[in-house]
Amino acid sequence: MRLSKAFLKTYKESPKEAELASHQLMLRTSMIKQLTRGVYSYLPLGYRVLRKIENITREEMNRAGAQEEVVTDIVRNMVSSYKDLPFNLYQIQTKFRDEIRPRFGLMRGREFVMKDAYSFHINQESLDEEYQNMKSAYERIFKMTSYMMTLQIMPQILKRLKVLLS
Repeated sequence: MRLSKAFLKTYKESPKEAELASHQLMLRTSMIKQLTRGVYSYLPLGYRVLRKIENITREEMNRAGAQEEVVTDIVRNMVSSYKDLPFNLYQIQTKFRDEIRPRFGLMRGREFVMKDAYSFHINQESLDEEYQNMKSAYERIFKMTSYMMTLQIMPQILKRLKVLLS
């Protein structure tokens, strides 16, 4: 989709309740819309970024040999011997927290997306090897998402903001 056709409204001023720079930018660039304290709707641009980050995370976890599963039930019902080890499972889910006074935008909102990972090993050597494997996967995720933000999304948003602010 062309940026000129996107459902996007930008704002000059940051809302007073937005304390973090990331929260301010997401509100000002129409990535999210606050519904009530701690509850947000992802607008098209924000939703697209969220899904892109999830996909990058899934790709790198799969590349590292982890598998996305509902972990507790699988481990309880399928692992019966040390011969089933090692393995690594992860899950990406929407979660909720009961915050009395949610603050800091999406960082401490009531609803959030979280990736959990669990690895099961027979010895320390296997665990250390998997740690390095996961560390490499996260480095690739951070590199890719940083690249995505700096080279793909932010220049377009900044250009649009510059035009609107002049």
